[in-house]
Amino acid sequence: MPHELKPENLIRTGAITGLDVSPDGKQIVFGSTVSGVSQIYLLPIDGGEPRQITQSSEASTIPKWSPRGDLIAYLQDIGGDENYQIYVVSPDSGEPRDVTGAPGYLHENYAWAWDGSKVTYVSNRDGQFDVYYSEVPGGRVHRVTNHPAVHHSPQFSPDGTRIAFGSNRTQYRSNWDTFVISIDTGEERQVTRHEGEADEMSYYANQLPRWSPDGCRILVASSVPGNYDVFSIDVETLEQEAIADTRWDEGNAQWSPDGSHVAYVSNEDGNDVLYVKDLASGRAWPVSQKEGVSGAIGMRGKGGDYRWTPDGKYLVYSHAGPTEAGSIWIVAGEGGEPRCLYSTLPAEIDRADLVRPSLVHYPSTDGLQISAFLYRPQDAQRPGPAIVLPHGGPTGQTMNIFNPTVQYLVSRGYTVMAPNFRGSTGYGRDFQWMNKNDWGGGDLQDVVAAAEWLKEQGIADRVGITGGSYGGYMTMTAVTKYPDRWDAAVAIFPMVDLETSYTGARHDMRQFQERNIGTPEENPQLYYERSPINFVENIRCPVLILQGERDARCRLSEVESMVRRADECGIKLELVVYGHEGHGFAHLDHRLDSLRRIAAFFDQHLAKVLVGV
Repeated sequence: MPHELKPENLIRTGAITGLDVSPDGKQIVFGSTVSGVSQIYLLPIDGGEPRQITQSSEASTIPKWSPRGDLIAYLQDIGGDENYQIYVVSPDSGEPRDVTGAPGYLHENYAWAWDGSKVTYVSNRDGQFDVYYSEVPGGRVHRVTNHPAVHHSPQFSPDGTRIAFGSNRTQYRSNWDTFVISIDTGEERQVTRHEGEADEMSYYANQLPRWSPDGCRILVASSVPGNYDVFSIDVETLEQEAIADTRWDEGNAQWSPDGSHVAYVSNEDGNDVLYVKDLASGRAWPVSQKEGVSGAIGMRGKGGDYRWTPDGKYLVYSHAGPTEAGSIWIVAGEGGEPRCLYSTLPAEIDRADLVRPSLVHYPSTDGLQISAFLYRPQDAQRPGPAIVLPHGGPTGQTMNIFNPTVQYLVSRGYTVMAPNFRGSTGYGRDFQWMNKNDWGGGDLQDVVAAAEWLKEQGIADRVGITGGSYGGYMTMTAVTKYPDRWDAAVAIFPMVDLETSYTGARHDMRQFQERNIGTPEENPQLYYERSPINFVENIRCPVLILQGERDARCRLSEVESMVRRADECGIKLELVVYGHEGHGFAHLDHRLDSLRRIAAFFDQHLAKVLVGV
């Protein structure tokens, strides 16, 4: 018989927040949330126990080893405010050093120069999001671009004279191209060419471009074919060669050290599989697990990653699956059995008690087929309580990955269904753009249809909803637009007022909203109709809101306004605010408290029979 999982064990699992391999190939540096807020660790590549090298109360993420081997760089913010600074620290000893020196401004998407003398990054330190680089050591800052469009993912050429980056120089708001700029002359050249609106730098994951070791070609992910395919582009002739062009979305491509192979990640209906391609023969083969997420990095460069070892013989990659929390694996580039070097899954958790989801497809209200992961209790009795879990983004995706909240709820008898509604990544450009100028429209219909499908299939007799970020927006929109469909709701750092979300946002977030739904002046009716705060009087079910005090994306002030407006209507919304937290809860005590609160709330308002109480 399965056992109810203990929340204190589940919250001790950690995500991998970036990894890299030392220039001598002997050590792996990685970020992990296993101790609460993400910290930086070293792990021998032959295996052993990790050694923590940062000791901060603030999150430290996305470590990258200097090509010289003497320093490790990483990102750090304060209380989740997303104003990341770039620090460097010796892998042996010493105090971390800030090389950006601009508190209160964001620095991200960073990369070392190939000789270890500089770090390039994107920052809003002068107002707009431009490309910069800092000298290491010394910290002298150089501005490389000066353009109002947001920039992404700068990468130094091997000779250090140029930087490749992604940006938009067209009238199309959702267009992205790859550019190369000389750091001496400022001469800028566009290396991707297409008609109309497309993405040729893989914006949604901030993963590319990447220079070849000889500095002649750049890898990009392009949505021009209809889904994201990986191409190699000659920087001089602009000739394009397809590297990966299957029916799935591919990205995060990386050259082998000698340039003879390219590795890339294929998104196969919610599973990220790591592949290697031999450029001479054209043959490609998978090297990682088929189930789960391997070698992928998430939105804004957060998440795991992978690296070739310096000799080009192996790949070291992050992995997580439904029964595996954040972990690090190694596999031969030619394929074979991957070997786990480190896992954050506590010994107290029996994998036999964890549930693998089934992949289901169901029709939305207009007949569009929607993919979803369905988690059923191992001893499920039909029908019973179920919870719909919309993901964040909206240009995001529910992946086949370890989710402590889902596993805890399922162990307590709940069915959980996580749909990849229209607007999700992973299913091609057309599907990803289906909710442009339609937030809270067709995508909400997909979420509502998931609840109806659960009842039609005889799986659920009562349905709740929960989600974070855009999933929190979906939750609040669902209970205000379709109040009779839901028996309980938990919204986690939700967006509730599209207008104030736009007017109070920083530059990159404002441009993101413009790309998706225009401005409040352009679409005033849409902004009003799709803001949950304007329809709070419709709420009929109990609602719990969990919010970070310092959230820079979905701000506390907006949630507090909605709670006050609900109170004026005689509706009680329960609000819990976690101090010194941003867009996601980093501290172990807050993660534990939020997990317990979510379960207790659904136990009280959704379940007829309490499990394990």
